[in-house]
Amino acid sequence: DVLIDLVGGDAALDALKCLKDNARVITVPTISAELICDKAKLLGFEASGMLVEPDPSQLDTLLYMVGVGLLKTEVQHIYPMAEVIAAHQQVESGRTRGKVLLDMTC
Repeated sequence: DVLIDLVGGDAALDALKCLKDNARVITVPTISAELICDKAKLLGFEASGMLVEPDPSQLDTLLYMVGVGLLKTEVQHIYPMAEVIAAHQQVESGRTRGKVLLDMTC
C-alpha cells in the first residue's frame, strides 16, 4: 500500500488505519506533516514528506481546467483580511476540508 496524503490533519491520520503492513506514506508538507510522518513511523510504515516545485506551464493548464469546469476545488471558508488570525487558526486545526481563502478586497 502507498498513501499519498495531500490533505493532512485528521483525514491523513485516519487513513493510516487503512494501510497494510510495510506500507509507504508520502505527505505534501502541511502544518501536520511532521505529526503524520511520526505516527506512520510508529506504526511501522516508511514515511516521508514531498516538496512541490511550481511550474508555470502546469499552473496555466490547471487554471484552464478549472475555468472550463474540468477541475473543481472545495472552498471551506472565505475570511476577510481583518480575520486573518481566524483563518490561520482554521488551517492549524487540521479539520479543514477544502481551501481557506483570504479576501484581500480593501
